[in-house]
Amino acid sequence: MDKKQKSALTACVAALVMTAMLTGCGVTDRIGKRADDTWMGDMFYSDNEKVILNTYAGNQLNLDASGKALSVVLHIYQLSSLERFAAVSADDLSAAPQQALGNTLIEEREIVLLPDMGQTDIWPLNKATRYVGVAGFFRSDEDSQWKIAFDANSLRQDGIWFSSDGVGVLADFYSVQAVRGVDVLNVPETQDPLAEPNTPTTPAIPKPVSDIAQKQATDMANGAVKKTADTKMNSLLEGAK
Repeated sequence: MDKKQKSALTACVAALVMTAMLTGCGVTDRIGKRADDTWMGDMFYSDNEKVILNTYAGNQLNLDASGKALSVVLHIYQLSSLERFAAVSADDLSAAPQQALGNTLIEEREIVLLPDMGQTDIWPLNKATRYVGVAGFFRSDEDSQWKIAFDANSLRQDGIWFSSDGVGVLADFYSVQAVRGVDVLNVPETQDPLAEPNTPTTPAIPKPVSDIAQKQATDMANGAVKKTADTKMNSLLEGAK
């Protein structure tokens, strides 16, 4: 073994010893707390899973009798099962959600979505949550898709590295639809036999969606690219040492 190999081996052993010492005195825990809410904390330390909901609205949202677009209230439900949410009517869910959903309801939140706008909301994801339901209470729900649902596992940690970028919901006219993630509530009864299995069709976000919503989507995409680039650069630097 030459001197360079011996030096490298010595450095590795020293690093392992130092890590063990830091772990014993609790320093790594403090480092983890300082790294929280950063990409490093997301990668190595964070065990707090989150609901990340990206919502977008078209300029034909919740039209009134004169054709004016209005805001709509979206309710987000963390659920232990999907059956009662799938069967409930909009009137019953709006009037008495706890009664309508029973013990399947773990948590409920609401947001107000404005026409031609978009936003991102983040909440803690309960460990018992199996599904996340989204319902829009529109002026009219006749023949419209007013509720959708996502598998909660799609919102949990992506392997051991980064947490999910969340799910996306588009609200326009009197309906909601998934634009990121798979809607497990409204599964087509029939599919084209030539289509690939388990390949969901993702609706496009229409042009009327505001620049704010588009900028949020772009910023999220750029953030994902930056994470990948930083990881690759760190790998290259480590390899060059």
